[in-house]
Amino acid sequence: MSGIFITQAQNLVPNPSFEDTLNCPANQDEVYNAPPWFRPTIGTSDYFNQCYSGGLTNVDVPGNFEGYQFARTGNAYTGIACAGYVFFPDNRREYIEARLIDSLIAGKKYYIEFYVSLSDSSIWAIDFIGAYLSKDSVYDYTTLDTLPFIPQIENPAYNKITDKINWTKISEFYTAQGGEKFIVIGNFRGAASTHADTLSGTWYNAYYYIDDVSVIDSNDVGINEYQENNYINIYPNPCNGIFQVAIDSDTYSLEIYNVLGKTIYHSEINKQKTEIDISNESKGIYLLKILTDKEITIRKIILR
Repeated sequence: MSGIFITQAQNLVPNPSFEDTLNCPANQDEVYNAPPWFRPTIGTSDYFNQCYSGGLTNVDVPGNFEGYQFARTGNAYTGIACAGYVFFPDNRREYIEARLIDSLIAGKKYYIEFYVSLSDSSIWAIDFIGAYLSKDSVYDYTTLDTLPFIPQIENPAYNKITDKINWTKISEFYTAQGGEKFIVIGNFRGAASTHADTLSGTWYNAYYYIDDVSVIDSNDVGINEYQENNYINIYPNPCNGIFQVAIDSDTYSLEIYNVLGKTIYHSEINKQKTEIDISNESKGIYLLKILTDKEITIRKIILR
């Protein structure tokens, strides 16, 4: 699988992983607590942070009112409803917006990237999620409908993002028209254009967490294609409690814990493929923490 490798790049997106906090969130609709991000429409664009200590709605990380998800990096992320509230299809949408550190330069090529993960509660998974770069803010507190703009970066049609376990990258190169200084993320397609799969869930929406937003000037830095190394595989997932961990590492540490944070398994492993048995545990979502000499990786495993 091809991907992008970025070195020594200035990210023009301020607070790209939402770590800079004005105040710890205590309720829904507090994306403004990760400045300079804000919601441009009536919708309730949410902010989740590990520093949450209580409030009207659980907006903690990793466990919150929409499900259970660790941040891709750091301790925070945002979340928006990209389709549906009580029925599907509909045209109601939520977005997040921020002003870039600097305006884009006409004719320059930029690499745009952000990550999404479908919430556990979502019954629908959709295809079109994108980023719109504009010269002016699209701020409009009179609407909850789909914004009438064409995003320059967009997940492909019929490629429905169903993954509730991992973070899915949406990325594309973009040649600037010049003067673009705002980025808006969400679903810019109406009900007639948005395609959905129906999944198991508890709420009739397609709610996506968002993390790690980047706008990189590709003319000035090293951005090259590479073969993405998917060196950790966990299967089957979902499972009955018995699953395989295959990893391109001779030694690593594996911890598994439940949604309450209790460690249910710990082992130092010295082979590249091993079978794990936690079938004595209750059905639900569990977190795997894998420590190698390369990095720390968090994955979900679902017991059914």
